[in-house]
Amino acid sequence: MGKARVLEAHGEGRYTIEIIEARERAEFAKQEAEERIQTLEVANTALGQRIASAQATVNRAAAEQDAAINQYQQEIAEQGQSSINLDIFARGLLEVASQRDVLQLERRTNQMRIAADKALVARINSLPPLRQMQAWCADYTEDLSGEVVTAEVPGEIGNVIIKPGFEGNAWSAAADGAIQPTLASTPAATFYNLAMLPGCQKWRPTFRTATITSLDGDTCSITLDAATSSQQGLGVNAQSSYSNVPILYMDCNASAFEEGDRVLVAFAGNVEGPTVVGFEKEPKVCCTPEVLAIYSNEGALWQVQSLFGDLVIPGGAASEWRITDESGSETVYSGGVIKAPDGSFRLDGLPDEADVIRREVVTELFYSDDSSKSEGEVMGSLSPPARPGFAGGRWYVSSDIIDTNGTVQRGTAWPAWGQGSIDASGNPVMSDPLPVLEVGYDEESGWEGIAQKGRSITYMESRGSLILEKGCNGEWPEETE
Repeated sequence: MGKARVLEAHGEGRYTIEIIEARERAEFAKQEAEERIQTLEVANTALGQRIASAQATVNRAAAEQDAAINQYQQEIAEQGQSSINLDIFARGLLEVASQRDVLQLERRTNQMRIAADKALVARINSLPPLRQMQAWCADYTEDLSGEVVTAEVPGEIGNVIIKPGFEGNAWSAAADGAIQPTLASTPAATFYNLAMLPGCQKWRPTFRTATITSLDGDTCSITLDAATSSQQGLGVNAQSSYSNVPILYMDCNASAFEEGDRVLVAFAGNVEGPTVVGFEKEPKVCCTPEVLAIYSNEGALWQVQSLFGDLVIPGGAASEWRITDESGSETVYSGGVIKAPDGSFRLDGLPDEADVIRREVVTELFYSDDSSKSEGEVMGSLSPPARPGFAGGRWYVSSDIIDTNGTVQRGTAWPAWGQGSIDASGNPVMSDPLPVLEVGYDEESGWEGIAQKGRSITYMESRGSLILEKGCNGEWPEETE
């Protein structure tokens, strides 16, 4: 696992991040080296002064020795002997020269140490800038910020995915660690880590990507992607597929997944214990249907577009919507969402109006084919049948015509007694005796284009309230029969 800093959130679980490497050891070593360089350079400055003084002492001792030698030679020539002890002068010169040489050696040693520390500082300064990249969060978390935990597949920098953030994604040094560049480690530690890497990846796995091959409740079967180590190209999957793998995802687990989904699998170091914890990319929304509105219908039409055309839908492009009746037994309309120019999501495919009432003409009585009938002449009485399917609904009588082409054209509902309720058995509740139909010409138009006039009784279903729901990528609950 690793550590990253969120630089920008793009929505729908996609982020720009900066990989934060564990460079503390390298930075500390650089700081120590720079401090040593400063100390050694100050020491060498002082040594230079001491060496100059020591060299002056050596020069004086050498001059004194030369003078003693000349005097010695003169006395021998003149007297055949000399009282000068040249050995004392030789030992004195040797002693001060030795003291000078010690100082010079110390300065050369310091210069070598300075060169080594400067090389160390240069190597650490040559570390590349922290990598910036786009990465997906494994779950549909859109509000991550600051430092977050990353999952590296397969256990080293390669495919970087942000760990699920539903229950928090705060980085912990003890639990999560961080990627460390080679220059930030010691030679021995670097050799050991590279030598152990393939075995660790295979037998102490952290994360892998996989494909779901089947689903069963909140468990699934998966096939792992092939994974190789950067060291020697060794395969590092202990096995290629698993069954009965639990799915732990936000608050809906397996309902967000389908067969064929590309997923992130966590092992926590146990090759026998994989768990699907999210998606490799493009995570799906996890939610249950959300009621956006309940509309109590009083007429035949629900003006859906005007009511909800500008409704902003949280949840992203995976969302979907539907209109159901009060019992949830029928979906009247359904659709998806569309991204608006401002980046928000709106209901897409909304009808301008929804005809939400089922109607059925149950009786027709045409009483006249011309205008010769007398006004008020009785033509018949209503005798509509029972329709249990319309129980609790409404009935109404309308004035109709049959045109000269034989097409029936329904008119407007008859007022007053010409409408009412339908009882629990599906019978219309009417006055007693049953209404009769009679000829009436008041306010009627002429007969041009008309073959017959008459009456009909229509039943209409009452659905009560209608419900607008927002779903996500999960399945809708099963509709009742």
